[in-house]
Amino acid sequence: MAIEARHGGAADALPLVLLPGTLCDSRIWLAHVAALSRQREVIVPQIGLEVSLSGEASRLLAMLPRRFALGGFSLGAILAFELVRQARQRVAGLCIVSSTARADAPRNLTLRRLQLERFEAGEVQALMEQEMLPGYFHPGADAESRQRWSERVLTMARETPAAVFRNQVRYAISRPDSMSTLAAMQVPVQVQCGQNDQLCPPQRQAEMVFVRSGCSLVRVPDCGHFLPIEAERSSIISMEKWLDCVCNGIPEQAA
Repeated sequence: MAIEARHGGAADALPLVLLPGTLCDSRIWLAHVAALSRQREVIVPQIGLEVSLSGEASRLLAMLPRRFALGGFSLGAILAFELVRQARQRVAGLCIVSSTARADAPRNLTLRRLQLERFEAGEVQALMEQEMLPGYFHPGADAESRQRWSERVLTMARETPAAVFRNQVRYAISRPDSMSTLAAMQVPVQVQCGQNDQLCPPQRQAEMVFVRSGCSLVRVPDCGHFLPIEAERSSIISMEKWLDCVCNGIPEQAA
């Protein structure tokens, strides 16, 4: 399925495209789709169907509206940068959530390949519980919340085909540095960052505001990497403010 979620708002409103992260699908954006689709069409595509990052961006651009606001979580933001490189004029604004504009660190290569091997061997549950989930959420979150978030993330991972995860790993490994792409953008850009993100250091996220004049940084306290589900309301409110700037052509003010 190429488009996982498509919910309509006003026909003449600028559409919003939200890209999921690694081992995620439209369920990572459930609250955002429910809230933001009251005003505009919100589209959540499936990602990971093409072998290369550039090929995946081209596939999405062939099916997306002529012009749209674009948000991406983690790997979704990395893919979003590639959409901007290929069709800058179609992207009216960019919201980067829990991600970075930097290329992947070489030290991550072996770890990513080992994780892929375990996933393809059918060790999905063990891989998630032993290696991935421990770094996903704010360590101080209450047990009930962590359990609820973990169940949603585990369900998405278990339902991800191995071929899709393999492609997503390729995107992460091969991604180019996107700092120059970000610096050249002339549309409103927002960075949403969990202050306790263990996977993408907050300082690596904050650096993006220094290369793009008018880029705003939203720091979310007591929040880890999975900001779209850990801090749904805060993320949605910030995204609504960003969308107002996008639709009115007003640069965001850096926080």
